This record gives sequence, C-alpha cells and structure tokens, in this order.
Amino acid sequence: LAGLIGFAIVLVVLLVLWVDSCRDQGTRDAYRSYMGAMQTIATDSAGVGQELNNALTTPGISVADLQETLAGLAQQQEQDVVRATQLDPPGRLRDQNQEAVEALELRASGLRQLQDAFRQVASSTPGDPGKVLAPPMRRLLASDVIWADQFAASAKAVMETRDIRGIEVPGSTFLANTDLATERLLTQIWQRLVGVQGGGEPAPGLHGTQLVSVKALPSGQRLQPGQDNFVVATPNL
Repeated sequence: LAGLIGFAIVLVVLLVLWVDSCRDQGTRDAYRSYMGAMQTIATDSAGVGQELNNALTTPGISVADLQETLAGLAQQQEQDVVRATQLDPPGRLRDQNQEAVEALELRASGLRQLQDAFRQVASSTPGDPGKVLAPPMRRLLASDVIWADQFAASAKAVMETRDIRGIEVPGSTFLANTDLATERLLTQIWQRLVGVQGGGEPAPGLHGTQLVSVKALPSGQRLQPGQDNFVVATPNL
C-alpha cells in the first residue's frame, strides 16, 4: 500500500510538472507568434519611412509628384495601424501593443499633415517654409521614441520578468535621418522643389553652344538670320 501511495505521489508530481511545462511552452508560443506578426508591421512601417526619405531627398521630384507620394505613403501607414489594432497580444503586452498602435498612428497622421503642410506652403509661399513643414516631421520623429521606449523596451522588460527569452522584439525606425525634422533642411528641400517647378534641373552634358539671337544696341533691333540686316550706325553702336 505504501508503495502505491508513493507511486501515486510521484505520478501527481510528474503530471503537475508536465502541465506547467505545457503552459510555459504555450506562453512562449503566444509571445513568439505575436512578435512575429508585429515584426511584419514594423518592417513595413520602417519601409514607408525610407520611401519618405527617398521622396524628400531625390533630385528632380516636383511638388505634385511629392504630394502624390505622400498620399500613398499615408494610406499604406494607415493600413499598418489597422493591422496592429487587430493583433491579439498576450495579456501582459496589451499596454505595449497600444503604444505600438499610437506610434503608427503618429506616423499616419504625420504624413497626412506633411501633405497638407506642403500644400499650404505651395499656396501661400511663407517667408520661412521650414516652420510650416517641421511640425508634422516632428510627429514622425516622436513616433520613433514611442516605439523604442514604450513598446520595444517595455515589452522586453515584461518578457524578462516572465523568463521568456530567445524572442526578438522588433524595432521600427521611421525617420532615420533626424535632420529631416529641422526647419533649415526642410527649407532647403522646399527651395529645391520650387526650382524644379520653375523648369527643373539642367540635364547633364554640354550647354550653351547655340546662338539664339543677336540684337543691335542700344536700339534693341533684333537681327534676322539668312538675310541682309540694315542697322542705323550711331556713336554708341
């Protein structure tokens, strides 16, 4: 009888350990699945930021083309917001997931506001366009801080307290070039865009080898090619 009781105790202990092991594995799987889904969103959002950087720094883009690009990027970023909102995070990461959603919302709204800011600058031509363009760019910069501190760092801390290791928390940097949030650089970007609107940058190669016209001064008489031209001689000719 004593042997049976001892065997039963061992069996119960093993069963408890097995249940705990299954529970721990289920918890790790839930965290791994969540972080995998968030990685996809984080990568897409960072890609939107890179495309914004390219649009703002690519020579030859016009204001109209930039506006169209910003509209498309804002729409793509809004889709990331929806996807993050629909995730089902582990219970301990619900607050962190909400912070990630907030960071993505800042990016989406920042892009929309940047589109409006360029439209405002184009219609009013303020003395310092950088002052108009900088606020939405600062929203994009703030989104990186929220993602890094309130989502990534906080999520890592939660997993460490639960002894969940070996699962990567995704980073997502939207504005890698922080100078793009400065008024000085944004003013330069606008000046370049205005130059493009005025006729674009000159094509590479040799220029200025063709004679367009000849005038006789001070009268301003334009000489006609292919025929005799009569010009009244004066002391100032």
